[in-house]
Amino acid sequence: MRKLWQRWAWVIFAAVFAALIFVPDLLPQRAPDPVVMEHIQCAAVAVALGQFLFTRQEAGQSLDPAFLAAFEARQDRLQDYLEGLRRRDDRHNILVRPVIAEAETARDASVAADGDAYIDRAWQDLRSCHDKLFPGVA
Repeated sequence: MRKLWQRWAWVIFAAVFAALIFVPDLLPQRAPDPVVMEHIQCAAVAVALGQFLFTRQEAGQSLDPAFLAAFEARQDRLQDYLEGLRRRDDRHNILVRPVIAEAETARDASVAADGDAYIDRAWQDLRSCHDKLFPGVA
């Protein structure tokens, strides 16, 4: 009788353990917060533009220092926001990398057509989304 009880105890323990692991994955997830997604998409534009500007500088092309300072200020603010998501272990943090990958793919397609036009368009997009998300901050 005691052996039977021990077996059932192990079966119950295994079932509870499996439920604790697998049930959260089966439950529906909440939709991403649109405001957080706007921040992530804006940061993705900044990352893609920053990578392109870096390759331009590495190739020896000079860029306007005032433009670079304004870009870096906006990029730093957005990177701080993403760092806050990582620090808080926010549920949106898992969405950052795919959104950045999409922005990089769009950048590559746009740069293939015209690199200078990409810089102008990405800078306008970055300024407009940054100014919308951080009003009153230059």
